[in-house]
Amino acid sequence: GLVVLSIAIGVTAVGTVVGARALMGDALATAREQGRFPAATLVTDPVDPPLLARLRAFPGIEALEARRLVSVRMDAHGQRLELTLTAAPSFESARLARIRPERGAWPPPEGGLLLERDSLAAAGLRLEEVVRLTAPGGTSRILRVEGTAHDVTPPSASTSGVLSGYVTPGTLRSLGYASGPNQLHIALAEGAGRGDARLVAASVRAEIEGSGRAVLAAT
Repeated sequence: GLVVLSIAIGVTAVGTVVGARALMGDALATAREQGRFPAATLVTDPVDPPLLARLRAFPGIEALEARRLVSVRMDAHGQRLELTLTAAPSFESARLARIRPERGAWPPPEGGLLLERDSLAAAGLRLEEVVRLTAPGGTSRILRVEGTAHDVTPPSASTSGVLSGYVTPGTLRSLGYASGPNQLHIALAEGAGRGDARLVAASVRAEIEGSGRAVLAAT
């Protein structure tokens, strides 16, 4: 009887482990599909439309999406917090590094701010509260938190201490920033591997640097 019970427990344990692995695999697959992780991401000096057109025509690149990424200070509830703002012409049509709506307004309204859901909690904020954003150059704007979104690409706000927010290009210009994109997400043709991603990223980097711009980060 003990032998049979031991075998039964062992089989159940194996089944539990296999089941947990399957659930984890499903969760990761869902996260990949929701986020559509790029093969490479570069943060650069702002690029212009002619350069973007040349980069999109590179062999092996299936898609290249450009956004504007800046760091500002957010004052809320007596706290001074670091906030990374992302602006895009259309968050809804993005195929790479997708950002999903959670609560409130979507997409970001003109003159409003959306926060990543973990960032809202980390800052101790609620929807419809107002915050002050200050750019490094000193330009400040008061914005209302209009909604939350889910973004699987940045590190957790609770562990990194850096919050994530989303605005329109027009809202970003009101803080004194030009609208030229400086974050490039790249997807490769189906079947490409890590080696292909490295080669394409190196070619894109060389083209950007050849235009007199700097590449500040590449992943």
